[in-house]
Amino acid sequence: MEEEDDEYIIELCRSLSNMFDCIGGDSHVLNLINLLEKIMNIDENVIRNEVLIQLINYKAMKAIKNILSLAKISEISNELVEMIGKLSTHDNDNQKISAINIIPTVYSNLKPSQKIQVGV
Repeated sequence: MEEEDDEYIIELCRSLSNMFDCIGGDSHVLNLINLLEKIMNIDENVIRNEVLIQLINYKAMKAIKNILSLAKISEISNELVEMIGKLSTHDNDNQKISAINIIPTVYSNLKPSQKIQVGV
């Protein structure tokens, strides 16, 4: 992966966080979240160094939190719990940290059974 690709991914995260209204709001918000989840799961062998991995994960996680602040979380809570579960069981600590940072954004909108699933 070239340096330009790293910069592209970082800029993509920034841009995606501002696309909530452009994609049709709540009815399509999972498309953005799924894309950002894939970005957070980029294999660290693809990216040259740990600092870039952390920066990209941070930008993707921040974009998800921004999007979720606009979305009706209760309508997509099952998908969010699934995403948090996948991130939190990943081998890489960066994904686990991203999951931990997303939980406070969605927690108050989760059902009691979902709160147990995310481990809180």
